[in-house]
Amino acid sequence: MQHTRLEKNQSGSLFQTGTTETDTNTAIDETVINELFRLITATEKRALLLQAFENTGKGHIAQLARTANAQNSKDYLLRIHSFKGGAATLGVQSITSLCHEIEGIGLAIAHDEMLAYNIKLERAFKQSKAFLEAYL
Repeated sequence: MQHTRLEKNQSGSLFQTGTTETDTNTAIDETVINELFRLITATEKRALLLQAFENTGKGHIAQLARTANAQNSKDYLLRIHSFKGGAATLGVQSITSLCHEIEGIGLAIAHDEMLAYNIKLERAFKQSKAFLEAYL
């Protein structure tokens, strides 16, 4: 099992050692999570928030797979926007960045692009859960 460490860059984002600070699959905006946790001080409530992010994130990943397989770019973009909102609330730059890229492509997104982005989003989601749990 490989062990990694979280480090901070100059802008206050967390990133995994062995990656670049701009790697969109690892960055968490610490200023966002600090502000949120300043408002939510109870550890139990923070844990519930992270659990809700995990549960809804799993749902988003599953729905994105279904809409990609159905080649429904309109529904895909709607789900991307929803996923982005939850991630942004917790400062998960990895997911937010990928969602911005996808929204930039818009309705012209091809089936193979959706499938490729789903892989990236799933990886970013798994990594962000680990970072957020470590931060808690």
